[in-house]
Amino acid sequence: MSNLDAKLRQQMRSELVQLHAKLGTTFVYVTHDQVEAMSMGDEIVLLDQGEIMQMAPPLDLYNYPANRFTAQFIGTPPMNLVSVDQLPSAGFSEKAVEQIGFRPEKAKLRHFPGNDQFSMPCTILNRETLGSEIIYRLDTFAGKLYAKTFNEPVVDDEQLFVSVNNEDIYYFKENGRCIAPYLNRETPIKVRSTV
Repeated sequence: MSNLDAKLRQQMRSELVQLHAKLGTTFVYVTHDQVEAMSMGDEIVLLDQGEIMQMAPPLDLYNYPANRFTAQFIGTPPMNLVSVDQLPSAGFSEKAVEQIGFRPEKAKLRHFPGNDQFSMPCTILNRETLGSEIIYRLDTFAGKLYAKTFNEPVVDDEQLFVSVNNEDIYYFKENGRCIAPYLNRETPIKVRSTV
């Protein structure tokens, strides 16, 4: 479907989902397009170089990535990752956590740092206005990050802070495995056994 224009691709995705429901049989659909996978799949098997990284329903892949690969592959823009070495007084003991991550839509752009949340100064490099959403590319001391707002334009000529609530932060070990926010999750995450 990649050779079709955007409108026809969306129509074909919808028709394939309807056909799948009508026939009531199993479909195996192979794609490199995360939009196709997320919008059409009941269960997605995410592969990297022939290895299964995670197998889960679309929203579980997005909300509960098992590893860094899944976190960055699913979502546009991808999940922001920051090395804990770049964070002053992060408080992570014994290098158990190598990186933290957060989704761009969970980031809030403010004129002051947050009190009970992760927060760092930033400047806006550029923005993409896509109708109801705006994607900001940010420059921080920890590198380039993204923030996504919905119908909330931000003045981009000032020093700002990018802030994220603690419950929206993901923690990644050195081997890439995501170790949180699974603390209160009841369903097991299906991943490859070598992680």
